[in-house]
Amino acid sequence: MRIVRRELERIAARPPGAKEVARARDHLKGNLVLGLESAGHRMMKLAKQEIYFGRQFTIADTLERIDEVTPDQLRRLAERLFDPARSAWSAVGPAASIEQAGREAR
Repeated sequence: MRIVRRELERIAARPPGAKEVARARDHLKGNLVLGLESAGHRMMKLAKQEIYFGRQFTIADTLERIDEVTPDQLRRLAERLFDPARSAWSAVGPAASIEQAGREAR
């Protein structure tokens, strides 16, 4: 837990580098395109878009939006999502191990 917390704090403090963001973009876009090979996955994606946004997005729109993400946008999002004052942790395992991990993470 201590290592995870430290990594989340690092992400919130410093944006990832341009190479890391490019690698993440390529990974995300590759998985997105591969997922379109399954008719079931494609239909589920379209249904979610209709439910959440009231419209469907083309693959070109989605790929374009992924390419627009900047390191600074990721940093700002991480600041909001990984704020220690707003975070809650949960773990599964023997109670003594979890309690020890929680003390070490502080």
